[in-house]
Amino acid sequence: MSSIMHIAKVSKDFRLTSREIEVLHLICKGNTLNTIAGELFLSPYTIVSHKQNLIKKFKAKNIVHLGVLAERYGYLEQEVTLD
Repeated sequence: MSSIMHIAKVSKDFRLTSREIEVLHLICKGNTLNTIAGELFLSPYTIVSHKQNLIKKFKAKNIVHLGVLAERYGYLEQEVTLD
């Protein structure tokens, strides 16, 4: 299977919530989980939960792999505004 077909297959297997997209963008900008929690006015445990869900949805091996996959699938091209 070519990598292009693999990307298309995996990227259609899940949907991200708007909050997951916000958290994903903040993680990929290098923010710590505690910083993200403070910025979004959420518990650090909630951010850990979002991070774990993102890793599962992307089938990533770790947080670095999550960033690589998010970039590959085009999730980092979307503008996110924090309300």
